[in-house]
Amino acid sequence: MNVVVIGILKKALEPISGQNENGAWYLQDFVVETYETNKKGQQYPVPIKISLDKEEYAQQLEQMIGQEITAYCSLRSTESKGRWFTNLKAYSVRSGVHSQQA
Repeated sequence: MNVVVIGILKKALEPISGQNENGAWYLQDFVVETYETNKKGQQYPVPIKISLDKEEYAQQLEQMIGQEITAYCSLRSTESKGRWFTNLKAYSVRSGVHSQQA
């Protein structure tokens, strides 16, 4: 499932990397603040953690903190040892609001 998240980039977390049987991997999480409206019409902030495994985009994140961004993501669930985990993984991040798919 593809998801587009538009909001303010609040924080880029420390990247992590390593090696496994498939080779080297890289992962950086970042937090985007969006807004939702409740039944009374009041808006409230909603932080969303998104993962990014493309180092070339991750290098740009620090420069975009505080700016409005558009993150194009895939929403996936995986099972490990009987437990399920859901991840929102970005495949493209762009500064500003974009309506077209990256």
